[in-house]
This record gives sequence, structure tokens and C-alpha cells, in this order.
Amino acid sequence: MDSWYEPNKEVNFNADCRLPEEVTIWLAGLRLLYNVPFPYLAPDERMLSPESIAFFCVDETWIDALTDGALSIGRNTAKDAQRDFYSAPLARTDADEALAQPRIRKTHKKRRVLMKTQTSTGSLSGFIIRSQIVSHWRGIEVTASAGKTPLTILRMEALSDELMICIFDGKPDSVTFTEPTEALHFGTRDNKRIINVRSIEEGKIGKPAGTCAVPHDENGRVKVLELTKNLQKILGSGELNSAHLALEMLSVADICSFKEGVKP
Repeated sequence: MDSWYEPNKEVNFNADCRLPEEVTIWLAGLRLLYNVPFPYLAPDERMLSPESIAFFCVDETWIDALTDGALSIGRNTAKDAQRDFYSAPLARTDADEALAQPRIRKTHKKRRVLMKTQTSTGSLSGFIIRSQIVSHWRGIEVTASAGKTPLTILRMEALSDELMICIFDGKPDSVTFTEPTEALHFGTRDNKRIINVRSIEEGKIGKPAGTCAVPHDENGRVKVLELTKNLQKILGSGELNSAHLALEMLSVADICSFKEGVKP
């Protein structure tokens, strides 16, 4: 019996071996772990305890085996296997070039025209986070960089109310999470009701000027007049107007950064 994996001159290594576009996009999604059961990603709950984050690198050998398993469907004869021998490298290359397409199509479901995307670096990495912030911060913003080069997010998806996965094109040395910034917020940062006072002096506006406890009644309502007097003493200025008070009470978005070799 002839060995199917030996090159055969009757089969041409050309576009005839390429898979249909829809199959290529599906394989690209598979390489980004779409439709892969979660137990295959974290087989033991202890690998991802509550309120934790786990960073990972995607094993290309494991992904190639996963892709080969998907392509093996319908491989019933030696001729089918021979064709797969030629089509598999093309399928992997085409899937890598289309890695951004699954997310684009997921975001723009009605969009059918493929966008030209830069070829992947071939090195994928990411993180899985298990935390309540997944549901509390629906619009959480994530950025990553390698050195000073920003990395492309190929996949970012909430798997449940507490689980979220993100995959980057490349290996980052810095990942930053930012609280959604769609609106302005006024208030304190913790239960101690302490605000960081900002300078209102010309040329120093916004710079740290100390801290101030926010006075309140038993129901938690702010005593605005008393707060204003306390701020005047700290700032050493005259009467504060509404704009000054708004500046002092402004609560900016939380930011959390993870850097290689540095504790957050």
C-alpha cells in the first residue's frame, strides 16, 4: 500500500488545495480558542481561583493538533489524507492571516466583506480573569504592549458573569485595565470618605494638595457647606465656586497595570 504522506506529482500545491473562505474564518476562530470547552482551558478550578487572573501563552503545537483534528472530519480514504497533506499548511497560513476576522464578524454580524489584516506575528498570548469586575465593568478597557509597541487584541470576550478571556497578537510585557470612562463620577475612593485635594492655584491646577475627609450625616448625605469650609482651609484660598468643588469631588477611573517582573 502506497504511503499517503509521500509527495505525489499528480497533486499540485496551489489554490486548488485552499479551503473555502468560511471554513478558513472558522479555523481562525478555532486558533483563538472559540468553541473550545472551558475545561480544556482550565481543567482544574484551582488554576483559576475567585478574584484572580492567569496569563498564558498559546502553544502552537497544541493548536496545530486541534486544527488537524477539525480537518480530519471526512478523511476517509488515502486520497483524502493526501489532499490534507497539501492543504493543511495552506489552511494554517490562511487562518493565521485571518485571525482578526472572527472578532470583526462577531462585532459586526451583518458585515460579510473581509477586511485586509496584518499577518499575525505567530506568537499568541493572553489572560483569563475570574472576577466580579467582568459583570460590574461591562465596558472595561484593556491595552497591552511589548516594549513601546502596542499589541492588537484578537479576541476579548466575557465567557460568563465572572470569566473573561483576552488573546493578543504577540507577547506583552505590560497589560493595563481601565475602568469604563463613559461618564464623570463624583465621590470618594473608599469607605473612609477621603478625597485627594487638587490645587486650584494658577499654574498648579490639578496637582496634589493634601487630603480631606468628606463630612456627612448619618444617612450618608454630604454636608456641602462644611466640606467647602474644610477645602478652603486646606487650599488657603478664598471662596470656592461650584467649578472648584466639582474639581475636588471628581473621581477618576480606576487603572490597574500588570508588568512583567513587577507586582501590580
